[in-house]
Amino acid sequence: MKKIALIIIAAIALAGCKKGSTNSAASVNKGASLNLKLKNNAADAADTESCCWIVATNDASQAVEIYDPAVNPWSSPSALKHSWAPNGSNGFTNPTTGWADPSDARLRQIGSNQYLCVAASSGFCAIIPYPSLTGKLWALNVGGNPHACELLPNGNVAVAAETGNFVRVYTASQGTYSATKVQYDLNYAHAVLWDPSINELWVTGDDPKTGTAILTALVIEGTTAVPTKLTEDSTRRVTLPTTGGHDVQPYYGNTNLLLVSTNYGAYIYDKTAKTFTSAPGDANRVGVKSISIQPGTSQLVETVPSICANGWSTPQVDFFTPNATRVVTGACFYRARVFNPAYQ
Repeated sequence: MKKIALIIIAAIALAGCKKGSTNSAASVNKGASLNLKLKNNAADAADTESCCWIVATNDASQAVEIYDPAVNPWSSPSALKHSWAPNGSNGFTNPTTGWADPSDARLRQIGSNQYLCVAASSGFCAIIPYPSLTGKLWALNVGGNPHACELLPNGNVAVAAETGNFVRVYTASQGTYSATKVQYDLNYAHAVLWDPSINELWVTGDDPKTGTAILTALVIEGTTAVPTKLTEDSTRRVTLPTTGGHDVQPYYGNTNLLLVSTNYGAYIYDKTAKTFTSAPGDANRVGVKSISIQPGTSQLVETVPSICANGWSTPQVDFFTPNATRVVTGACFYRARVFNPAYQ
């Protein structure tokens, strides 16, 4: 019987969920391929250590947008590299049911093919061929306010849904609209990340019984075509340093580390020691909705809600060490990530 382990970071949901609430102040504890942009020595990239473009979910334009961080300002036409939303011209209906308030997007690669994994809070999730951004490998309206999706190496898809209170693995490998799934109940589910070094999937959420912020593991029992059950590997369980887990991303360059954000802090997690260290300098702050790192550098990329009326988005993407900001007037970015297909 084939088993794939999944890891879960679970967190108590306080203020700061994406839809319907905002963050309140609290004390905090102190190589891509197609999109590679090695411009570190260029004058326009002096403040952004730029291996990779940045993919952002824009709730104002209702699109996934890909920007070059080496271009400043982002209002320049040369900064925006791609913009995608499902419609009648790229293989979907117009409008597409479940597509509203995009919440996650990331680049992944299976074999020689690259795909954009996208999720929207109104329920839509899909795997889109990149760079054509036309058609779909898989698409489904899963409901439950999805906050994250991950394309697994076997072609299946993991989804974390906040109000649905679940982590699911869909058999996307079995067909374009495959709805077969296995589910693990997890309140406030916000993030998923496949970790090939341990064959596990990291996610954030709240323990349904205790509400405690935890890190644990699930195992997918069955096969790629017929997964049968998700069970917990309790030996992986630890507690998050603060509540309201929001994001889990790789720390490129060190497979023993992860980047983790909550409602009240941003952290570097040591998988071996099972310890959290606050992110350096100004990167450790309240309300970080997304966190990632440029490969080969120490520069972190984050979003924190600011002036957008919805309470969970911002027109700017922030960079740290070195510090920089990129702004798109009128935009409302929920998440912005380094556009790198590598899981680690």
